[in-house]
Amino acid sequence: MDILHKNKVNQISNGVKILIVYATAGAGHRRAAEAIYNQAKKKNLDATIVDILDYANPLFRCFYSRGYILLIKYFPFVWKIIFYISNNPKDNLLKRIADFCNRVNVFRYFSFLKKEKFDVVISTHFMSTEVTSRLKEKLNLKLISVVTDFYPHGLWYHKLTDKYTVASDKTKSVLVSYGVSSDDIEVTGIPTDAKFSISLDKGKVAKKLSITPGRFSILIMTGAIGMGPIERIVNLLHDDVCIIVVCGSNKKLFSHLLKMASGNLKVLGLVKNVDELMSASDLIITKPGGMTISESLVKNLPMVFFSIIPGQEADNAEFIVKHGAGIILEDVNRIGDIVSELKDSREKLEKYKQNVAALLCPDSAAKILDVALKT
Repeated sequence: MDILHKNKVNQISNGVKILIVYATAGAGHRRAAEAIYNQAKKKNLDATIVDILDYANPLFRCFYSRGYILLIKYFPFVWKIIFYISNNPKDNLLKRIADFCNRVNVFRYFSFLKKEKFDVVISTHFMSTEVTSRLKEKLNLKLISVVTDFYPHGLWYHKLTDKYTVASDKTKSVLVSYGVSSDDIEVTGIPTDAKFSISLDKGKVAKKLSITPGRFSILIMTGAIGMGPIERIVNLLHDDVCIIVVCGSNKKLFSHLLKMASGNLKVLGLVKNVDELMSASDLIITKPGGMTISESLVKNLPMVFFSIIPGQEADNAEFIVKHGAGIILEDVNRIGDIVSELKDSREKLEKYKQNVAALLCPDSAAKILDVALKT
């Protein structure tokens, strides 16, 4: 298959050639890039989407994409150390070593940029931003960095970035503290697929998904690799609620939960209809990834966070909880009480929903494209 995946929109409407680039280190960066790309298609723009790791040597690609998942799954304390040691926007030895390794291992990406002659590059990962910046001035590129977390790690900062798009005013203030001009930061929200913005009737969606209409419904999202004490959570929830569990690629969890399945438990693997599952739910129990949070905001779902990874997930969760839009599950044994409290107090649940709505930045992908075209 062509390395571009043939993901190109022709019929140029304004003469601007756009590259949307991401790195497959978790699914969120890709989903953000795809949301922008799909919006570009709707606008009939000349856009191409690529994974920068498609241009890397196989060993580096495997290390970069799978190494992160192995660390957070088996050695979260090591990931915590790496995250905080590297969380420095200023130039330092560690950053220079990382930048050098990135450039050496994705050299084919440079050839691609030179050949294609893009006008604007929209990057949804800090690594692809840094690598692109190396040819920015030589190729006369405009570089847009789409920050996909609510609290930006220091690696997101790069002095050659033309514009940053961010999730919130808080995200903006942190970048300003790194030395970015406030004029170069636009609060757009984190881009989500347009289908999440479509209002769906809860009852009709529930019926389509074979969920009892009118029953308090809980969506449990484990992440793409299916992490967390899901079986324990399911066992602690009461029988008077409907439980939908998305196991991702965790086949072992899927198999175990299927054996527990009853009339109020629906067990799923990898799915493509998260928007429908969210529309049918009253509450989401999830890991606090930036993309899942953003999709929950669009669907007006209060959040309960579990198995929080030190670093960006902890920062994301803290942001949501501080604004009254979610709860951190510090003791898994309390999940039944938390759910019962929200189920039995519609006033409390509605307050959470109001706080969720206050954090929403609608039409994020369209806003990001507008920023790119005006830069």
